[in-house]
Amino acid sequence: MPAPPTTLRAEPRRLLRDAVRRFLGGVLHCAPDAVPLVSQPGEAPRVSLPDRRIFLSFSHEPGLSLAALHAGGPVGVDLMDLAQAASLEDWQALASDYLGPRALAAIRHRNPPSRPKAFALAWTSQEARLKCSGLPLEEWSEALEARLAGCECIELELPAGYAGILAYQRIS
Repeated sequence: MPAPPTTLRAEPRRLLRDAVRRFLGGVLHCAPDAVPLVSQPGEAPRVSLPDRRIFLSFSHEPGLSLAALHAGGPVGVDLMDLAQAASLEDWQALASDYLGPRALAAIRHRNPPSRPKAFALAWTSQEARLKCSGLPLEEWSEALEARLAGCECIELELPAGYAGILAYQRIS
């Protein structure tokens, strides 16, 4: 959904949560205020119903907010402003520390004009998989990569200037 072009997150968060409640109210045939949206610091937001849970994930950038809903299991979504990615002077250090050697090599092998988008997609993929797995941001390790291996990622079609990924857990 379009979001206010502000770096302050309280208003976009409120607007997105209101939109999710309105949507789910229609699906669940109840008033938006009756949608039991549970959001605790350090935990993924969710809708907790007596007979099921609906998993949620939110992401915000100035001008755009995303929500992902999944009744089948955990979900994660993340987006990045490509101008922000292009302005990162320390992208190589960030990629090395948080995305791992394969991602760093893949980004380095891109031609310079396409590196910001490649970095943004790698970063949002990592963030979405972390959210889907219920994990905080942490430095890359082989052990972390193994923990995230159960997530499938889909590149989102977003307005120009943004990159984003949706992650969900594979169900065997």
